[in-house]
Amino acid sequence: AAAVADNVCFELQRLFVALHHSEATSYDPTALTDALSLDTSVQQDAQEFNKLLLSLIETHLRRSPEPALQSLVQSTFRGESCYRTVCARCERPFASSATRHPLYELELR
Repeated sequence: AAAVADNVCFELQRLFVALHHSEATSYDPTALTDALSLDTSVQQDAQEFNKLLLSLIETHLRRSPEPALQSLVQSTFRGESCYRTVCARCERPFASSATRHPLYELELR
């Protein structure tokens, strides 16, 4: 997993360098999709792609000697949700019912 994460991060760097410094109007992301082992003949779900990409970046950065980089994905993209049970009569939340769950994306309906 670490080698895959390293390769994906390297290909991301190449992509961003090419986009920033090139005068080309397009970029061929084949090296990145190969590093991610994506089947480009099948439509991919954006949310699943985001989860895959963030988990690989997180795996790569966890091995950094810089503490700020080790937690960069969590500090930038992670949030928390909390489900609470509220009393129907007094509308006070039950303290024991507050359960926090980490999340990386919000579902909008």
